[in-house]
Amino acid sequence: MQEITSALNAAKYDDSSVVMLSGLNNVFCSGVDLHYLTTGDRKLAAKKTVEALRYVHRTSSGDVL
Repeated sequence: MQEITSALNAAKYDDSSVVMLSGLNNVFCSGVDLHYLTTGDRKLAAKKTVEALRYVHRTSSGDVL
């Protein structure tokens, strides 16, 4: 999430009009590391995931610098 947010912030200051996310070769991500959500404190892990997603969303909509 931090890398995505950083890339979106950088795109604000160049002439980018589109940001495309992709994987390389046989890299695949279903969206969330489920192991992260099923070990330890699940409520805390879910809260951190939601907070990170909200931050990425705000960044992509131009609300956060």
